Amino acid sequence: MLKLEEYIAKRKKEDGMDEFDKSKRSENTKASVNYVFEYFNQYIDTAEQEPLTTLKAKKVEKYRRALRDHFPEVIDWLVFINIEYGKWMDRIILNKLDDPYFFLFTTDKEFNELAYKIYYSIVGKYDYMSGTQEMISLFLKGHQKSKAVFPPWYKYVHMTDELDLWIKQTYEEYGINIYKCLYDYAFDYSNTPNIWPAKYKVKSKYYDEFIDEEPSDSKLLWSYDYKHDDNICNITEFYRNMPKKPFLKGKKKYIEAVLFYIFSDFSKDTKAWNEYLNEFNKQ
Repeated sequence: MLKLEEYIAKRKKEDGMDEFDKSKRSENTKASVNYVFEYFNQYIDTAEQEPLTTLKAKKVEKYRRALRDHFPEVIDWLVFINIEYGKWMDRIILNKLDDPYFFLFTTDKEFNELAYKIYYSIVGKYDYMSGTQEMISLFLKGHQKSKAVFPPWYKYVHMTDELDLWIKQTYEEYGINIYKCLYDYAFDYSNTPNIWPAKYKVKSKYYDEFIDEEPSDSKLLWSYDYKHDDNICNITEFYRNMPKKPFLKGKKKYIEAVLFYIFSDFSKDTKAWNEYLNEFNKQ
């Protein structure tokens, strides 16, 4: 029985696919996904397979359920890798996902570029991933879509009618959860004291107690003075490097407000948010 990467290579050769022809990228992507679909739904069904043990089958079914929000062909692909190689490839891929703008992606080009970057970072270690760039891209699309759904607690989030409407309308029109993107960015920033401006990096209430036990850049030792940082979370660079999207154009003020709200929520400082809101409404 051919391995997945061998089957894909075989079908590409049969169809005469030129995967380096940029003018056929969309066509080639669809064809590659179809090869994977064929592999799991036609080729494997007719090939000789080793039956799963009861315990293994139970674990595989649990894994399949955990992937239920993804595209069917992606689920089959990931489950197959788990059965054949004992790897949870979704976790491996996500460990390589470090783009702060991922939850703002709206185009195939953005997903494909990131997929290729991740692909080349893992294919050397996992040779059975050869030729799976398109599947990684499809996995990333499904991951973004599933994580963009607002969690139950979001119903308690209220900033201003203006900000709430911007986030709601963006999600309804583009499927993009701006709050998710900014929340993740703020969370990562809050846990990385070594990138905070020295002026706004203040000793925490635990500093004296743990200074001899913790690394110098430990979050336990420091607090971020977001209330006085007029470039909160380095928003100038963050906004400048953002993908150029219609729902982000001219929205730096909104982004700053959402980041401030998130940090005030982290610190449970309602007073700080209300004071900021007074200034926000004056502009």
